[in-house]
Amino acid sequence: MIPHLEWIIPVLCIVGYLYLQTRRLSYRFWRAATKYPEAAFQWFELDSCWAIGDQRPSSDWVGPFTIFIPSLGTFIKVYGFRSEIEHSQQRFLAQVNAHESGTR
Repeated sequence: MIPHLEWIIPVLCIVGYLYLQTRRLSYRFWRAATKYPEAAFQWFELDSCWAIGDQRPSSDWVGPFTIFIPSLGTFIKVYGFRSEIEHSQQRFLAQVNAHESGTR
């Protein structure tokens, strides 16, 4: 029998749950960004958490994420600062939700 099996399984379940929650936020963010690409492009330009370009600024950045921007007529590559990306995604989603609520 594996020692401490009674606490390993619950810990793995918690870690798995937290991982899936993070992925769900990311999915909602990118779905909103593709629905409102111009707003997303402005967000990427104004929020220091994001960098647009062909090269990753450093290993602290994740990406590239690719999104089509209609006003540019092309795809751009975006990198997110690892420690701030989730907070930025949450703020963008809040802004999109406020916009959608106001247009109904």
